[in-house]
Amino acid sequence: MATVAFAAALTVVVPGASRADAATPAPKVAGELIVGFDDSASRAQQRSAVAEADARITQRLPGIDAAVIRADDPATAKSDLAGNRQVTFVEPNYLLRADKLPNDPFFNEQWGLRNTGQLGGNAGGDIAATTAWDVSTGGNTTVAVIDTGIDYSHPDLDANIWRNTSEPINGLDDDNDGFVDDVRGADFANGDSDPSDDAGHGTHVGGIIAAEGNNGTGVAGVNWNAKLMPLKFLDANGEGNTADAASAIDYAVSHGARVINASWGGPAFSQTLYEAVRRAAERDVIFVAAAGNEGHDADSAPDYPAAFDLPNVISVAASDRRDHLLPYSNYGRQTVDLAAPGDDIFSTVPTSIDSSGYANYSGTSMAAPSVAGTVALYLGRSPEAPGSQARNAVLQATDSVPSLAGKTATGGRLDAAKALGAHPQANPSVDRDAPSPFALRRPRNRYATPRRGVKFKWQRATDASQIQYYKLYVDGRKVKTVKDRDGKGGAVPITSVRMNVPAGKHRWFVKAWDYAGNVRRSRVARGKARSSRSLYIGKRYR
Repeated sequence: MATVAFAAALTVVVPGASRADAATPAPKVAGELIVGFDDSASRAQQRSAVAEADARITQRLPGIDAAVIRADDPATAKSDLAGNRQVTFVEPNYLLRADKLPNDPFFNEQWGLRNTGQLGGNAGGDIAATTAWDVSTGGNTTVAVIDTGIDYSHPDLDANIWRNTSEPINGLDDDNDGFVDDVRGADFANGDSDPSDDAGHGTHVGGIIAAEGNNGTGVAGVNWNAKLMPLKFLDANGEGNTADAASAIDYAVSHGARVINASWGGPAFSQTLYEAVRRAAERDVIFVAAAGNEGHDADSAPDYPAAFDLPNVISVAASDRRDHLLPYSNYGRQTVDLAAPGDDIFSTVPTSIDSSGYANYSGTSMAAPSVAGTVALYLGRSPEAPGSQARNAVLQATDSVPSLAGKTATGGRLDAAKALGAHPQANPSVDRDAPSPFALRRPRNRYATPRRGVKFKWQRATDASQIQYYKLYVDGRKVKTVKDRDGKGGAVPITSVRMNVPAGKHRWFVKAWDYAGNVRRSRVARGKARSSRSLYIGKRYR
C-alpha cells in the first residue's frame, strides 16, 4: 500500500531556554443609577430633578457633573430623569472587574493570549483570552490532538489528559477498538496504546489548547479544563501516512471527541483522508487544521486536510505579535478561514526536548490549537450546542485586521472573547487621532424670534473612538457642554443647543472631544446680536 507523508506544520524558532451565544446583560449595582447633569444646573435643581423621579442622591461625582442615585424603581426613575432638561445622561452603575488572570508564572510570555506589547508586539494583537475567561475557563470537552503524541505525565498537562473509561487496565481490548489498555489514547505510528511524545510537537500543541490554567505552574491553555485525547500518528521526525491519519480520526470520533486538532498536512488530495474528515462532520465533530507554512496562496496551491471543502473544517493561518500574517503562513481568501497567533508561541514540551518542559515554537501548527481551544471553550460553556454552532460563533466573531483583508475568508484574527459573547475587549492601543473636521451650520444670516433663544447648530464630527462631548464657546468662554448620553457605542451626541445671547458683537466656535481625549476645534464665526435674543452672523473665518 502506498503511503503519503505528512510533515507537521512547524517551525522551531528557539529551543526553550531554561526558564523557571448572544452577549449576556452587563452586571450592575442593584437599585443605583448614575445621572449626569447639565453644566448650568444648580445643586438645588439637581436635587429637585432626582426627587421628582422618586430617588435620592447617595454620592457626588463632581469631576463629571454627575451623581449616583438610588431608586426603588430604577427603570421608572431612569425614564423620568431622561426627560428632564437638567439631565444630560442616565445610566446604570455597572459592576466592573479585572480580567481573569491566571497565576501561571510564564503567562506573561504568552502574548497570543494577552498582548500588552510586552514582547515588542502591538497591544491588542491577541485572542482576548482574559476577557473570554471572565465568561468561561473551560469544561470537560474532549479535544483529540492527532499529532506526535503528548507527554501525558507533564505536570502542566497531566490533570487534563483524557481517560478511556471503557478500557480498564487488564491486558485486554475491552472496548474492541484494536488497542489493548488504551486508557490515554493510542499510537497509530507504532500500533500500540502508548501515545507518548518523542518529538515535542504534539505536547506543544496540547499545551496551547489545554495546559492547566491557574495551577501556579508553567503556562495556561486557551481552555483550562478541556480533556486532551493523545493520538499519535507522526513519528519522531514529524512524518506519518494517510492511512494512520484516517484511523486516528475515526478513533477520535468513535471515542467521543468533539474537536480534532490537525497541525499537519501535505499537498496531495487524499480521498481516504477526505472520507475520514467527512465522517467526522456527520458526527458533528469540528476539525481544526493548520493552513501550512509554505507561504502559498492556498486557493491555488492547497494544503490538505486544511483545504477540504467540508462544513466542519476550520483552516487556520498564523499571525505575529504585530497582528500581521506570518510571511511563511499559507493564506487564501476562499480556503483559509481566519488567522490566530502562531509566532514564537511559548508552550509545553517533554523534558526530553527541553529540561525546563517549555519551549517557543512557531508556525500554523501553533495557530490552529488556539482555535481548537476556543471551540472547546464554547462547547464547554454550552455542552448541548452543536459543534457547527461553535464553529460559526468563532468565524463570525473575528477581529478584522487590515493585514488579513483578502488573505482569509473572514479577513480577521481569532477573538475568543467575542466568540463566547463577552463584551468586546477595550483596545489597549493608544488613539491619538483627533475627531474629523466639522463646520458650523447656524445661525447664519438669520434673526431669532424675540420669544426664543438662539439655536446654535453644527455638523457632526466622527471618530474611531466616538465622540464623548461637544463644548460651545461664545466670546472665548465655554457656555455649554453637550455630552454623549448613553456612553460609547450608543447614540451619538446631539449637535445643537439653544440659549440666550446678550446684544452686541460676538464670536463662537465648538470643540469636539473623543473618548480617547483627543480634541478638534471648529472654525470661528463672528456676528452681532441686535437684541438679547437674536444673533446675526456675518463673515466667518479660519
